[in-house]
Amino acid sequence: MAKASINFKAVKESSERHNDRLQELDYIEPQFTAMNETWKSHSIADMEKEIKRYCKATSGRKMQKNATPIREAVVNLNHHHSVADLRKLSDKLEEKYGMKAFQIHVHRDEGIWENNDFKHNYHAHIVFRWQDMASGKTLRLNKLDMSQIQTLVSQELGMERGEYKENSNVVRLEAVEYKAQQEEKRLKTLQEQNQVLEQKKNTVREDIATVRERIARLEAKGASIDETQGSTESALKRIIYLSTEDFEKEEQTLLKFDENSLNGAIKELELEIKRYEASLRNSKRASADEI
Repeated sequence: MAKASINFKAVKESSERHNDRLQELDYIEPQFTAMNETWKSHSIADMEKEIKRYCKATSGRKMQKNATPIREAVVNLNHHHSVADLRKLSDKLEEKYGMKAFQIHVHRDEGIWENNDFKHNYHAHIVFRWQDMASGKTLRLNKLDMSQIQTLVSQELGMERGEYKENSNVVRLEAVEYKAQQEEKRLKTLQEQNQVLEQKKNTVREDIATVRERIARLEAKGASIDETQGSTESALKRIIYLSTEDFEKEEQTLLKFDENSLNGAIKELELEIKRYEASLRNSKRASADEI
């Protein structure tokens, strides 16, 4: 279950296209897009015009060029949360802090595949009119307000509150950052699997070397091959039942078989690691441009 979290930032030009799924995204699973929910009362462009008009009418001045009177919040969710839940939350936020939601988008089609199971990254985007309705200027909230908002979100959505920011370096992961984090985990797993295969290959070599040494010692003592039956615990003990000449052939066949299969598996893993490394680099480069 996800912990409660809300993260505000200035809205971007691409936000509406992203939220409405009007742009191509490589980290969504289209089969789940129909599960998304959207509510809106205004487009971002129309709301921007209204905000500027209201600022001029109320304060007598144009809004400053560097002002950010439209902000977008990304909210962690669990699978059962809906637009209705977010509208109730938005009403509470407007009542207590003054920001007014005019778009809500619940996304259920983002996430990552793990062992043939899709791990959903449930979240919502709420787009707010970030304007002080008394002055017409941009709304101003302090650190205490923002901390209290985190608590309010956890209460309204019935979720465990995330750690207080001063006690944690954890922040809400954006879509591409989430994908990058999951790929880092996947990459680590692949590297561990690669290491295990390398170790297994070395074990095969060591087992063969051990059997060879044992046969050499037995032959040096003049022991017959029959006398060695059942005397070794090696996984390859059947080899010592063979004649010396046959053993050499069997050894080469076994080594070739195991090394070929292991090397093939290792090469496949190495290729997959390279693909994930490339995908990870692309994800991190894209994170600055995504929602």
